[in-house]
Amino acid sequence: MIGEAEMLNALKTNTGCDFAQVGVVSLREKIRLILAGDIDSDIMLPSEHEEWETLLHAVLVPETWFFRNPEAFDALVSRAREYGFNKRPLRILSLPCATGEEPYSIAMTLLEAGWSPDQFQIIGGDIGKEFLRKAVAGKYRRNAFRDFDEVRYGHYFESTPDGRRRLQKKVRDLVYFKQLNLIRGDIPNADVVFCRNALIYLDPENQIIALKRIHALLPDDGALFLGPVEPSIAVRCGFAVLPYPMAFACCKANNSAVNQSATSTIKSRKTTRSTTVARNRMRQRQPVKPAVFSKTTITSPSTSNNYPQQQELPSFEEIREWADRGALSEAAEMLNQLAAAAEPTAEIYCLSGIINEANDRHEVAEQFYRKALFLNPEHTESLLHLSLMLEAAGRHTTARAFYQRLKRQQTI
Repeated sequence: MIGEAEMLNALKTNTGCDFAQVGVVSLREKIRLILAGDIDSDIMLPSEHEEWETLLHAVLVPETWFFRNPEAFDALVSRAREYGFNKRPLRILSLPCATGEEPYSIAMTLLEAGWSPDQFQIIGGDIGKEFLRKAVAGKYRRNAFRDFDEVRYGHYFESTPDGRRRLQKKVRDLVYFKQLNLIRGDIPNADVVFCRNALIYLDPENQIIALKRIHALLPDDGALFLGPVEPSIAVRCGFAVLPYPMAFACCKANNSAVNQSATSTIKSRKTTRSTTVARNRMRQRQPVKPAVFSKTTITSPSTSNNYPQQQELPSFEEIREWADRGALSEAAEMLNQLAAAAEPTAEIYCLSGIINEANDRHEVAEQFYRKALFLNPEHTESLLHLSLMLEAAGRHTTARAFYQRLKRQQTI
């Protein structure tokens, strides 16, 4: 007879998920509910059994919306124009694609950039059948339009009687949806892969498996787009970061011609930033104080009238880019400066939490995530990071409460 351990093992084998990241307590509750019913050994055949689909969707986190992190879509157009891909249609893979907002955003981006439908091919892949059914239907609630440019893209949608919005057929026809598994089975070759915010849910072994599979299917001039905290993982698996700010894009590290500009850009930025900070310290000659987020020390904001305009304040976007490149000390130092001079925002507090969590300062990270949620109770990124961190720490009840808040937002 199938038990809880067998079902957890089947989920692990088929998804590669790190259960500490998806909420193992609530998952076990769902397993017990399924086991209380009348099931047979078919539960172990993922693509054939209804209960398996129910359990599978309890693991998956379809957190997505149209044009999430819009810089990635701008970078896609730049990359495509720079390297041409004009010998054949540009092949783009969105995996996992969840309910379709990402691949549809790619299609609209290329259309608005002047590409004709015969110049690109888009595949949206996901392990969840229910997600794919929703993607094919192309109907969305308002929560899918958080970063939506109505003026630029609104004409691609039409209203429905139930209060949702549906993509026009001419856009829906541009994306082919298929059930695909990031760590198992065949994955089609592509020039560009969007695999954003998937690695963070995999255990370390399956992160490597996924990245090796993507590395193998990409051409030397291809591009991989990841989530904000994932490029550092990719760099350890044969990728290099591309110089598109806030896009979290990578390419194969073994292609020196392609990566030359990326490497020089990163080195140039780091040298300039470090030199600027050092010079400011020497000019101001103020006592230094410990940074809140790292072992780096920084200069206190100067109150002297001698050099009121000398210190260059970094932008939040610049700080986020440094953090995403894995330069946590530099990011922490700059964030300290910005936090001292700017009004607090949920975004600043959340990034503070991410940096502290990456440095294993979980108690401090939790404080910042909670501060972000005090300013904006619906701040998605803070809810997600906080729930995952608390679950990993064994604080299951509190983690579940934040996760449920996140899930409720998805149904708005």
